Amino acid sequence: MKFAIIAKLSRLAVAVGLGISAAPAAQAQTAGDFEYVAEYGAMIGADDRVSSSGAKLSDPAAILQQDRYNVDVRGVLQPGDSADDYFADRAHRAAIAKAAIEFTDDQARGHVVNGTYPLLVAVKRAKDGRLTLFVSTSDGEPADDSEAAEAELPMPAGGIPAAFHGRWAASRGACAASPLEMLTIDERGLHQAEGEMLAERVASVGGLARIAVDARNSGGGEDWTSTEELTLSTDENRIDWRQLKPEQGAIRQLFRCEQN
Repeated sequence: MKFAIIAKLSRLAVAVGLGISAAPAAQAQTAGDFEYVAEYGAMIGADDRVSSSGAKLSDPAAILQQDRYNVDVRGVLQPGDSADDYFADRAHRAAIAKAAIEFTDDQARGHVVNGTYPLLVAVKRAKDGRLTLFVSTSDGEPADDSEAAEAELPMPAGGIPAAFHGRWAASRGACAASPLEMLTIDERGLHQAEGEMLAERVASVGGLARIAVDARNSGGGEDWTSTEELTLSTDENRIDWRQLKPEQGAIRQLFRCEQN
């Protein structure tokens, strides 16, 4: 499958294996109340509602904890799931049991307890050290995340940070395929044989490993604009990519290809 950059960025995301997900709903707390920890997509399934010992789970925190175990440790991902580095750590997963769970819309609780629907989970740490998981469904228009807006800081004029630069593919196996299966990221943007996404403005969101990009896109004989969010893993070998505007879907990932 080619990384065809075509008429809409949502179609670009499909072409490169990158879905788009909703931004978390705005919270009443201010940016100073919480520290950003992690963010991931989740699809709660039957396996997530049964503990590793076989006990049925009904508590939302326990279900979310089991979901992270299934994804980050067992490697069992359902459509809509995305891995995260933070909860791959056993002690961090254990903290979910004592975390505050905030459902940002009426449907989210039901989807955790007895539904099957894509969710977005934003993990933040309060000043007292306790985690809060903000859980929202990933449909509808992008939320007006005033907290994220307050946290954005302009990047230097160099554009996309060097840590993101390199060749990337939608799976590690695709790195060994044709060059058409890969895209290149540099300070100017994302480039592929059939189109490109050029960065017009880059801002950090919660640190240099998470950036928001106002982009000008071209491909398939069309031009359009969008806002993208790229989050780099701690080992700098994976990018979680989601579109913020104008359309959205589930988080998808890019994997770094080794240089020859």
